[in-house]
Amino acid sequence: RKDHPLVPKDTLEIFRVVSEGVIRGLNVLGLNAEFKPPNEIQIDGEKVSGMAGCVRWRGVLVHGTLLVSSNLRTMSSVLRVSKRKVTTFEEEIGKKVSISDVKEALKKGFERTYKIRLVRGRLTKEEEELAKRLYEEKYCKDKWNYRMLEFY
Repeated sequence: RKDHPLVPKDTLEIFRVVSEGVIRGLNVLGLNAEFKPPNEIQIDGEKVSGMAGCVRWRGVLVHGTLLVSSNLRTMSSVLRVSKRKVTTFEEEIGKKVSISDVKEALKKGFERTYKIRLVRGRLTKEEEELAKRLYEEKYCKDKWNYRMLEFY
């Protein structure tokens, strides 16, 4: 909720606050990461994460990428990104990193940063039904998925 005490009013500060938990999680993996405004996490000046967000109604949503293992040459050519440096966890650590290790490190990072305890849960029956209905009636429809093409 956007009125939660942990949620800043300023968008840039929202990215910074969210990145703190991610950065502490990366520290658990042995990575020295830092927040770079407006919305990146870097390791030694190379981008390892980008974030985006939305503040609407009563809520705040922030999401981001984490480059754990990627073919950076292919990614750069497909996405046509600038020659700006991008890295992955595996490049920085020098070995394979499992997704379960990344999840556990991020969990620890968020718990330590925000002094919370994350508990694995399950969706309620109502949540599952809502998700199914939204998928069938909205998110699998061409009208929803191709709506942005009207602007190009």
